[in-house]
Amino acid sequence: MQVNDVGVVGVVVDDETLTPRRGEEGQGVAAGGELHWALSGFLVAYGSVLAAAGWLTDVFGRRRTTLVGLAGFAAASVGCGSADSMAGLLVGRAVQGAAGGLIAPASLALVSVSFDRARADHAIAIVVGSGALGTVIGPAVGGLLAGTVGWRWVFFVNVPLCIAAAAAIYRKSAGGDRLGRRGTAVPLARLLLLTLGVLAVALCVDRGPVWGWLDVPQCLLYLLAAVCLLAFAARERRAPDPLYGPAVHGHRPLLAMAGSGAMITTSFALMVLLLSTCWQGAGRYSSVHAGLLLLPLTAAYALAAYQARRAAARGRGRRNLAAAAALASGTLAGSVLVSPGHVSLPLLALCGLGVGLGNSLTNLLGQHCAPTGAAGRAAAFILTAKTMLAAVGLATAASLLEAIDGSGGNGHSLQPMALGTAGLLLGAAAVAVLGRSSPKR
Repeated sequence: MQVNDVGVVGVVVDDETLTPRRGEEGQGVAAGGELHWALSGFLVAYGSVLAAAGWLTDVFGRRRTTLVGLAGFAAASVGCGSADSMAGLLVGRAVQGAAGGLIAPASLALVSVSFDRARADHAIAIVVGSGALGTVIGPAVGGLLAGTVGWRWVFFVNVPLCIAAAAAIYRKSAGGDRLGRRGTAVPLARLLLLTLGVLAVALCVDRGPVWGWLDVPQCLLYLLAAVCLLAFAARERRAPDPLYGPAVHGHRPLLAMAGSGAMITTSFALMVLLLSTCWQGAGRYSSVHAGLLLLPLTAAYALAAYQARRAAARGRGRRNLAAAAALASGTLAGSVLVSPGHVSLPLLALCGLGVGLGNSLTNLLGQHCAPTGAAGRAAAFILTAKTMLAAVGLATAASLLEAIDGSGGNGHSLQPMALGTAGLLLGAAAVAVLGRSSPKR
């Protein structure tokens, strides 16, 4: 149920959930290329809300923020499933993304403070692992629902899940976790500037390949992003109670987890995009066949995420994070070098193990080193870094794939881009080593 950082990859695989039903959807709702907005609108809204959600989580309570997010996600799912126009579907997807942006940092922070260290590590690993598992089974379940009871049930199925999650959280978790006093003033101007700035950046990345990176609408988005983020930074420096003060953005271990995690998440998203595009290029494989070929990577990714607790035990987390990223880098490079023009699936599975473990460890270790009272902001800081870098990476990779392979997808880009992704994973290992460990508790 957790909508966490693997939601970034979820938008990539969401194309396998919704796109095969474009014809069916087009009869009642979607038309032409407009469906792209339904697919990307979630990620744009999700990434835009994350940064502000971290502050809301810490000030107004982890449980409360999680419950509000679940309620919003359920309501938006009803709206998406009931939509009779493309505009209605787009609004619903955007609200889903915004609600997911509330749930992600709030739920991670809620889990991290609800147990002692050992049990919290286990719980975080389960949460992140369950999200990773969703990237494996989500497309299959979505496709099954769309092909049997109709595409609207891809959204309706979320409602009972959200209700069950909200009921369990309300019963089992303690309230009274808000840090702000009643009547705490909400820094509305700073929250709006931060959210609008991140939204403009997300739209820049999403629209750049469509509008052109130097076209007038794109340049206006650059200007909006710069103005909002610079104004936020100026107000933040003068504020007596900064949203993200030096305790967060000046915290070296937390910066290391954000940087390493962003590189690992981006690498996984790039692998999914690169392999699925090259395998389907020139009609070599169907989308179903390509999805099956991806299973060694995605299934290993999901299974490894559950092992983060053991990997972080006895202060070995940072070292094992670097080792996992290095393993993923070496096996990814080996998988495309062993047989030029082909991919070694066993090595790809080992790569998935390294990426899944490394990604989960960055979330877990980020909570370890979060400053006191800033668990929500620490989670949001890491998730925002992952979301934004992955979005930039995917947009850049899509442009490179088009430039190298053309619309036919001849596969010439596979080896050089896979090696570039392996280099990014090596960078993640280096950043993990350079960030000193600083446990929170």
